[in-house]
Amino acid sequence: MLRKTYHTLAAYATSLILASSLHADCTYQLFSLSSSKGTLINEFIDQLSDECGYTVLITDREAESILKKRLNKTNLQDLIMTEVLDIILRE
Repeated sequence: MLRKTYHTLAAYATSLILASSLHADCTYQLFSLSSSKGTLINEFIDQLSDECGYTVLITDREAESILKKRLNKTNLQDLIMTEVLDIILRE
């Protein structure tokens, strides 16, 4: 069930990225992001949404609980959006 929720969340986030391409084309932009230990996943994703000017809406309770999990210290360098989301949502 968790795997299905991850795939649903990742597909939804990817569709938001593609839909936002009219506003700002972040699809192939390289991102370098860092977070300290204990940062919530949704805070990390908020950084991306601010950068690209898109909105993330979560209506699934399981997805909400995943986004409220805390990350270990994270330092990502030169990754495209789908790679960032894949790493953050899997880890």
